[in-house]
Amino acid sequence: MPAKILYERFLWFHKQVKAEKYPNARVLAEKFEISPKTAQRDIEFIRDRLYAPLVYMPDRRGYAYEEKTYELPAIWITEEELAALFIASRLASTIPDRSLKSSFKSFLEQIVSFCTLDTPFSLDELSERISVKNIEYARVGEATFQKVVNAVFYQKALEISYYSPRKDEVTKRIIFPLHLLQYMGSWHVISHCSLRNELRDFALSRIPMRMYRTSVGGSMPEDQMVLAYMQRAGRTVTPLNSMVKCKLIPEQLRQANCSA
Repeated sequence: MPAKILYERFLWFHKQVKAEKYPNARVLAEKFEISPKTAQRDIEFIRDRLYAPLVYMPDRRGYAYEEKTYELPAIWITEEELAALFIASRLASTIPDRSLKSSFKSFLEQIVSFCTLDTPFSLDELSERISVKNIEYARVGEATFQKVVNAVFYQKALEISYYSPRKDEVTKRIIFPLHLLQYMGSWHVISHCSLRNELRDFALSRIPMRMYRTSVGGSMPEDQMVLAYMQRAGRTVTPLNSMVKCKLIPEQLRQANCSA
């Protein structure tokens, strides 16, 4: 049964309880023309899976809320959307931040508890069915990753020490993180560098764990400038709504058919 129809039943029952009309399985079954057993299962789902503080009032022959402030979850997702979230959770395994991954898993578990599916999903089983492999891997400290993520999200500058393997030296500089990028197993942050006064690509694996939040003056580059920089550096990420066209000349087409 479509999740939308189920949610309509849940929402109607919830409103009846909030209005102190003391609905029960019989009333729910009559309203939506379903069997009393199905109606009772709906009520148990609201109580057990949506954590509604439902209590049965014998004198009223219906249900009420122990906590008057309870509200149904505001988000209701489809099976396809849930599958997309699960895939995202596996992609998130590359994040070098255990607390962030733990929070994401906890969020997904809450979403799962709100769903009624013909084929139940399991986060643990999912890890055996979907995997992520990178060409290489550059270790990044959790503290470094957390500080950079916060700086990107909240538009804060950072004072860092950065190691350059080409020059074999460490320089101190103030950066304004603008774009976080995971590229072939390595995390980078595209930032405005106060030392060079231009956009630079910093590999997080070359930033020590100790960093300081600071302030920075002047105007920061616009998103278009950051995208242009990434294109020049070969770090372009194709937008989801972009279309890629491939053109094969007759000779290449014949070779492709032969190799197939």
